[in-house]
Amino acid sequence: MKKLFTLLLILASLPAFCGNITLKVDVTGQDVSQGVYITGHLTQAEVGGGDWNIRQMTDEGDMIYSWDTTWAPGDSLVYYFLLTPSWDNYLDFREEVPAECDYSAELAGWEGDRGFVVPPQDTVIRNVWGSCDTWGGVSSVKAYASGNVNIRLYPNPSAEDVTLVVPESQNLFSINVIDISGKVLNVNKSFISATEVRLETNVLPEGVYFIKVYNNEFSDIRKLIIK
Repeated sequence: MKKLFTLLLILASLPAFCGNITLKVDVTGQDVSQGVYITGHLTQAEVGGGDWNIRQMTDEGDMIYSWDTTWAPGDSLVYYFLLTPSWDNYLDFREEVPAECDYSAELAGWEGDRGFVVPPQDTVIRNVWGSCDTWGGVSSVKAYASGNVNIRLYPNPSAEDVTLVVPESQNLFSINVIDISGKVLNVNKSFISATEVRLETNVLPEGVYFIKVYNNEFSDIRKLIIK
C-alpha cells in the first residue's frame, strides 16, 4: 500500500501530457454560406483577459465542421460556434447555447457559452448547433464537464479540509485544485486510502474552486465552495 501511495504522489507531480483536441459541430439546417467558426477563451491563460479570436472551422462535408488544437489536461475550453467571420452583428449569427450544456459559469464565471476541462487523452467532442445533443455514438462535452464517474467531495460547502472519494475501479488518479481564473493551486494532499484523499483546503480564501480528478481512463471535475 505504501508503494501505491508513493506512485500516486509521483504521478501527481509529472508534467502534463499534451493531447489533441478536436471540436466538431453538426450545423444541419443552418445557413453556412459565410462558413462556420468557433470563438472563445480557449486556454486557461486567456480566461479573464485573453482576446477572443474567430477561428474558421474545416468543412468535413455533410454539414459537419471541425477545429483541431492541442492542450494539456486541466486546461479549460470555453467557446461557442457562429456563422460569420466578423464581430459586426455577430449576435445574429452565433448559436444560442442551452442552459443544460452551458458550463462557462462554472469554468470561467459567466454564462451563455459551452465549456469543458481537457481530459488526459486525445479527445473528439461532437456538438450539435444550438443543442446539447451529440452524434456518432461517442464523446459529448458532458463527459468532460460534469463527469460520468461517481466521485464524492465532502463537506461541500466547507470552511475546513475536504475529502475526495473515488470508486475503487479508478485507482492511480491525479488531482488538480483549480481556482476560478483557471490557475492550478498547490494544495497539500494526504491519502487516507487508495480511493480517499484529504485535501488541505482550509487555507484557501473564500470562493469557488474546481477539483479535477483524472487518469488515462476518465476525467471528472467537481465544484467546491469554500466559505
